[in-house]
Amino acid sequence: MGHYVQRTNPQWAEARKRAETALQQALGMANEAGALAARLERMTNASLQGTGVGVPVGVAAHTTTGSAHAATSSIMAAIAATNSVDVTETVYVND
Repeated sequence: MGHYVQRTNPQWAEARKRAETALQQALGMANEAGALAARLERMTNASLQGTGVGVPVGVAAHTTTGSAHAATSSIMAAIAATNSVDVTETVYVND
């Protein structure tokens, strides 16, 4: 007679680890993009102040900054979801 045991599935665990690594890399890129977008926004606002064309360009730069922030938030949520994936399985073991 056998019984059931729970164990970590190594392939599932490896897939989860790879997904988290890829998401961490994407998070780093999104953070860098956000920092660059914020810098661009500051430079745009400073250089176009008083020229009359600053509003459309400034809005575009601000939208870029917001998009980078949204991407960062989404990636962080994906990392949290990835970490919550259960990689255990129940297997039958013969005695």
